[in-house]
Amino acid sequence: MKNKEGTFRRAPRSAAVTIKSDQPNFYAGALKMAREKIDLSKLGIESSRIKKASNGGIIIEIPGRDGAEKAENLMTKLQEVMKEGKIEATVKRPTIKEELRVFGFDESVSEDDIRKVICELRKCLSKDVEVGKIRQTFNQSYSAWARCPLAAAIQTAAGGKFRLGWTIAKVELLKARPVQCYKCWQYDHMRGTCTAKVDRSNACFNCGKHGHALMDCRAKSHCVVCEGNGKDSGHRMGSNTCGTIKNISQTAKHTEEFLSDRRTDVAAMETDNDG
Repeated sequence: MKNKEGTFRRAPRSAAVTIKSDQPNFYAGALKMAREKIDLSKLGIESSRIKKASNGGIIIEIPGRDGAEKAENLMTKLQEVMKEGKIEATVKRPTIKEELRVFGFDESVSEDDIRKVICELRKCLSKDVEVGKIRQTFNQSYSAWARCPLAAAIQTAAGGKFRLGWTIAKVELLKARPVQCYKCWQYDHMRGTCTAKVDRSNACFNCGKHGHALMDCRAKSHCVVCEGNGKDSGHRMGSNTCGTIKNISQTAKHTEEFLSDRRTDVAAMETDNDG
């Protein structure tokens, strides 16, 4: 499946469960306890792989297109084991997500309508689907941004349209974004490995200043990342005119290595960002 820029996108071949703890020498003992108390075969898991995450935690990969449900069940079991053993750890099932643009529908459609259709069409959980604010377009129809699991996004965009209320809405897969640190906002690393002194985690994405959210910003767009890299900064960070993200995207364009690294790093980033 290709997005609007022509970049090839494929659904992940595995699902994952992540474990993160600040306790020293934690992982060996925790995994041993988990092996003793959890029978993977009873969860339908025939094979799994364990690797270190970029944030210092561990990732348990479950191969197969049907790995998501198995990973969900494993996450629940691991959480129970950690709770029973009074172990302080964060266990999650990070979901690699992609963005969609849904457009060409009428004003009667709500954000919940869009979320419901994506869930019903692609059998994903409602909690995994985000829908942005609906906006009116220049031709008096309406559009919205949506974010959902990668496999569901690819399948939803494959047909190019779906029924939404009494209209046939169009849908397209948006351009993939490179890994970004949500502490300093620089690219190609995550918060768990960030060494920068600056902390922009609570700053506005439009102007880069603190004290207000993006939706409340009335200032001119200003990209602090490009400013710090000596580039033109008169734009919103990560937009089509962002010089920093353009350089990264051009370097990584059409390479499977980029996509593969991004899948693993996004999983680690989301765990770190949430925990």
